[in-house]
Amino acid sequence: MKIIQILNGKANPDSQNGVNNVVHSLATSLLDNSVEVEVWGITKTPQNISHKCGYSLRLFKQTAARFQLSPELRLALSKLDKSCIVHFHSGFIPEYFSISKALKKQGIRWVISPHSAYIANLLPIKKALKSFYFKYIEWHFLKNAYAVVATGESEKYGVIQRLQKGKLVMIPNGLSQSGIESQTPANPKKNNHILFGCYGRLDIRQKGLDILLAGFKEYILAGGEGELWFIGGGRDLGKLKMICSDKVIRDKVKFLGPLFGTAKLNAQRKVDVAVHPSRWEGFPLCILEMASLSIPLIVSRHTNFSKYVDQWNSGQSLHENSSSCLAKAMAQSQESFNSNKLGEIGENALRMVNAEFVWSKIASRHLLEVYGNLK
Repeated sequence: MKIIQILNGKANPDSQNGVNNVVHSLATSLLDNSVEVEVWGITKTPQNISHKCGYSLRLFKQTAARFQLSPELRLALSKLDKSCIVHFHSGFIPEYFSISKALKKQGIRWVISPHSAYIANLLPIKKALKSFYFKYIEWHFLKNAYAVVATGESEKYGVIQRLQKGKLVMIPNGLSQSGIESQTPANPKKNNHILFGCYGRLDIRQKGLDILLAGFKEYILAGGEGELWFIGGGRDLGKLKMICSDKVIRDKVKFLGPLFGTAKLNAQRKVDVAVHPSRWEGFPLCILEMASLSIPLIVSRHTNFSKYVDQWNSGQSLHENSSSCLAKAMAQSQESFNSNKLGEIGENALRMVNAEFVWSKIASRHLLEVYGNLK
């Protein structure tokens, strides 16, 4: 059995786009399970590869007319054997429709991991255009898939409910065991005052960063003593800095920018509590990374982590994604910090990652529940 993983990107695990990290990790873990796997990336710059990998990585030029595939990609598709399984990552990628048409002609089956592309909160963006695209293009690509792999509960609703019963498979994202083991557990009390951290792409609406800053302000006005760090970059940096010009919080919020490698890890390790009040998500790896450092979590239910956080007592899940609820959670975290109880909660977070989110186990589930059914 040969698995072709296809994405719009290069599968670079250091990319701020989490899909790249997922594809890299899944392909690596499948390879470790003695599965023949290739990663095909569609990109504007196929000549630039900046990361090492054990799997075969083939990059194809993205054409100006997105539905038109490059000659190299058309040739590669024509050489695929019927026994291959193609796994698409993300949705609303024009090339995927053209690729799936070629696969159908050749009798090759495919599966899809939407990575939150079909979540209801996302669909109203450019609503008229996306509705037209979905009805006449995307739905044919989606309904003809042999399986759709959702990572969290929020992905089960909306358009995916229209799929044939039994086609949906629930499998979360994860981290590599070597990556988890290389993390130094957090010190129970690393700072003189509590440090909250939000790691990831700076997108105000999706990530709920307006909720985060409003909640942080309420927490400070109520006597909170903590600081807030943003680790990451994104289009809304300027807007966030304007919000933070408010005199109540301007000296208590820092923007560290996008960090990688050791610099990123060192910044993450300083955080006492990771905060993620997202409005919608697939299954964000940024939260897993923080938990793997034994850092307690504050998460909205829309992150798809709530049930795990509650089950493992690895932080707090917000029963309501509001600034007032978040402010109370921050105050409670400060109480745990002052009484030296955060360390135990952080250890639970690490145990949670090791039990639920190791890629070797997740890849085995793909083999059994997704690809295994297509042999």
